[in-house]
Amino acid sequence: MRRRKAVPKPVAGLVVIALVLVTTAMIYNKERIGTDARRLFTSTDTIYADFATQPKVREFRAGSDVKLAGVKVGTVRDISSLEDGRSRITMQLDGGTVEKLGEAPTATVRATLVLGGRYYVDLAPGGGSGTFAGDTIPVQRTSLPVEVGDVLHAVGSPEAVRGIRASTRQLGATFGSPESRDTLRGLVRRGPGTLTPAADVLTGTLGTQPETDLTHVVTGLRSTAKSLTAKKGQLDDLITSVDAGTRALAGGSKPLADAIATMPQTLVTARDGLLDLQPTLDQTAKTAGELRASARALDPLTAKLDPTLVSTRRFMNDLKPLLVDAQPLLQQLAPSAAKGTTVFANLNGPVLGRINGPIIKTINSPFTGTGRYAGNGGSGNRLYEELSYLGVYGAQDFGWHDKTGAVARVGPTVGLASAGALLPGSQQLLEMLGLQQPAGPQANTRH
Repeated sequence: MRRRKAVPKPVAGLVVIALVLVTTAMIYNKERIGTDARRLFTSTDTIYADFATQPKVREFRAGSDVKLAGVKVGTVRDISSLEDGRSRITMQLDGGTVEKLGEAPTATVRATLVLGGRYYVDLAPGGGSGTFAGDTIPVQRTSLPVEVGDVLHAVGSPEAVRGIRASTRQLGATFGSPESRDTLRGLVRRGPGTLTPAADVLTGTLGTQPETDLTHVVTGLRSTAKSLTAKKGQLDDLITSVDAGTRALAGGSKPLADAIATMPQTLVTARDGLLDLQPTLDQTAKTAGELRASARALDPLTAKLDPTLVSTRRFMNDLKPLLVDAQPLLQQLAPSAAKGTTVFANLNGPVLGRINGPIIKTINSPFTGTGRYAGNGGSGNRLYEELSYLGVYGAQDFGWHDKTGAVARVGPTVGLASAGALLPGSQQLLEMLGLQQPAGPQANTRH
């Protein structure tokens, strides 16, 4: 068996030193390495922000954080200078961050601590609930941090120096009093026991997804505050309304308490009523199912009725002007109709009764002779028929016309009926010979 050659100690030392250097470099650049690693597996968006001047802080450079509502959402990739003295910061954001910026977001370079420390870009949503359509935040919505030199220059004036001295004296007097010392001692004693629950509370505010939950909460609170302050006096009116509602509830506390006390029994009664109503609802559901089938069967009919309804609508539209024009006529006919009603009411009496009685009966009776004229006119025609024939034949007789008007056509005719009419009967012959008296009114009188 061959033995492996041992690694020389200098080489092993160099390898260990190289590993230590690489590990140290990875530890100091873990955020950048983590960002680059996330870029390989998650989607990212790149946006830009223009600033009026070049940032003058050393701690702000490529690799600095980009935060939204205090939560890191990206990294500064580059800081470049523009021709007009402005600067442009290139930011690479995590996927889905752009949708949370609103229509007009703002960008501010801030310090992690009050007196400096690491700097980052703080993004804030703005402009409503829309989506950021562009890729660059303009200078009007960006700002740089205030430099310490500028602050010192501002407080270097005599008035500022006197104000700082007065504030320092007042602060010393405040903390130098016995009450302040006792309060500070109590705060120091109770502080350690309070910090642990406070840490639990702050941890709970991060939610189940610390990278997004707190951002959503802050964004929602900001949107709510913006909505409440959008109109002047709206928040005051809301608080006033809540106060009025609270006063009303306080004034009606006894009836409200009575209602709450009787609510269990009311709920039991309501439950019993709903249970009793259940069979009716079941039957209604069954009937509704049958009606649904009937409604489906009516679909072809309604489809065929649609053209008819359209035509009827057009007819009704054309009928409207006619009705408008007929309205004056109808108004004039109203008195006539009233008078006609009166006339028909008067006729509905003896007049109509006489017409419907003997007059109609006589007109419809057969045309036959009675008394001395019995046996004559027995053709079987009714009286109105004979009158019609008389009118027709009379019109025919007067069918000739001359200069003076109509002329009747009357001519002699000979027939058996005519001969019978010319020769007297036996009774008439006896009367002519004086052998019998003519019949008079007394002949028909019976004793």
